[in-house]
Amino acid sequence: MDERDWTDRALTAGETLVLGDCTIGLDPPRAATLVSGNVAAALDMLTSDVPILGLAEQSAGPAFALRIARDQVLLITNKPLSAGEGWYGPGFALSRADDRFQAFQINGPGARDILAQGTSAPINVGSPSAAILFGGVFALLSGTKTGYLLWIERGWTAYLTSFLRMARPLD
Repeated sequence: MDERDWTDRALTAGETLVLGDCTIGLDPPRAATLVSGNVAAALDMLTSDVPILGLAEQSAGPAFALRIARDQVLLITNKPLSAGEGWYGPGFALSRADDRFQAFQINGPGARDILAQGTSAPINVGSPSAAILFGGVFALLSGTKTGYLLWIERGWTAYLTSFLRMARPLD
């Protein structure tokens, strides 16, 4: 066997996994900016009316911030921000993260059952932070109208694809 031949591979754009009444695919790429420090000042300067989402919360619009910690969020927008990277006077820093995160779309009635196999976080109770451990890796979880977006660091895409392929719908 050639050590370069991997048996598991990451999902690709347009490909889906079907697990019972749940479908899993990759969310199209979006602009992402990591905001650290004075989050309120940063969001006031960058955009208006962007909600800060906690665990499994859903945004009404296309732009939102996923809370990682008290002083850190991942700002998701449809297009890159015009503000540059670096420290700003009001006490915050911006870092481009477009290529750092990948979101899995987990949709359907069984989505929560699939998520329960990778985390012990109480999704139905919620939390001010969207950060969880899923399958042993850092992730952010947001809600959608039909399920969830599970944001992971892009380097874990093949591993998480393999993990999700082994998940089974609960009866």
